[in-house]
Amino acid sequence: MSHLDPEHFFIQERDGLRLITPKAATVFADNVWTPENIHYRSRLETPTGETVSQGFKKFMNLGQGPDGLRIDAADVVNACVRGDAVATVKLDGSLLVRSVYQGRVLLRTRGAFSYQHQDNAHEIDECTRRYPQLLDPTYLPDTSLLFEWVSPSNVIILKYAHTDLFLVGGVRHHELRYLRMAELQEIATHTGIQLVEFFLLNENGWTDLYATLASDTEKEGYVIRLHDEQTLVKVKCVPYIAKHAFKYRMSTNRLIDLWFQAGRPSQPVFVDSLIRQFDEETIMWALPFITGFFRAAQTVDEHTTAVQQEVDRHRNLSRKDFAIQMRQRLTSRDFSLAMLFWDNKEVHDRLLRQLLEDELATANVAPPAVIEEEA
Repeated sequence: MSHLDPEHFFIQERDGLRLITPKAATVFADNVWTPENIHYRSRLETPTGETVSQGFKKFMNLGQGPDGLRIDAADVVNACVRGDAVATVKLDGSLLVRSVYQGRVLLRTRGAFSYQHQDNAHEIDECTRRYPQLLDPTYLPDTSLLFEWVSPSNVIILKYAHTDLFLVGGVRHHELRYLRMAELQEIATHTGIQLVEFFLLNENGWTDLYATLASDTEKEGYVIRLHDEQTLVKVKCVPYIAKHAFKYRMSTNRLIDLWFQAGRPSQPVFVDSLIRQFDEETIMWALPFITGFFRAAQTVDEHTTAVQQEVDRHRNLSRKDFAIQMRQRLTSRDFSLAMLFWDNKEVHDRLLRQLLEDELATANVAPPAVIEEEA
């Protein structure tokens, strides 16, 4: 409670419990939030501060928020490289929190003590009949389970055909640790409740996510979970980014130009330089193309190294004899490379560009399409 300012948070008490939620202006006032108060986005506790029901902690949009809470595109890129990122599709419903207190199951929406004030509250009765383990007080009594409650009778933006619950998260009460997706999968299996769609964001996973959301205008966006899935950040859907954030048409030549201008850096250094030039969502949108480009650059580097090693194995020959042998054995481009290396010269930008363009074409690496605005 020492971190709560009554100017920014509502504190309500009922039946020996205390509900803490942010005031309307606080929800969007990023400067109010700190690592010490983010769990008060939706929290039910005892008067002594014991956790009774815990919703998601406050988390920000990509690139927004105060120091200590802000997650930038570079953070996501680095997490993807480490294999420490998971993306979950952002559903468009109401949050329902399920917990157990003193042997009694509690179900509530994010800003309330219960769900029964909702006009469509009877839908939760239907869901608990469908998923009876939710009402078992012996099931996960030390954890708040977080569900997205979607309904055709409570449309936020997107319309769902049927009422249902999707498991989107869980919070251990003692340490306020989020459950990881592997743990949530087990709970989904036990309860029969569908788990939110998710992608592991290694390099291939990011490409899969982009391919799915780039063509699906029915999704609101997605939440990326970093740092062992304990840090969350919201990202707008790819069609929105493509329509509203991309400020120029990306091309293979354009990306190669930018890489040369930056001094042919590594992928993390190059991404950092792009983020300084363009908005972060642009770079996130183009990340599959950038990743493909660096795979091609690595292939080219490995190939040129192999040619260099072939040259070194024939240093006992005269230049003329070496040229005759290589002309017969190598392609014209590799022959040009071999003669450069024989003369102890470096690969110049024009030749490197040709090698990169050839490899990108062979690997079918292409820039993401820009989705045009409707007239």
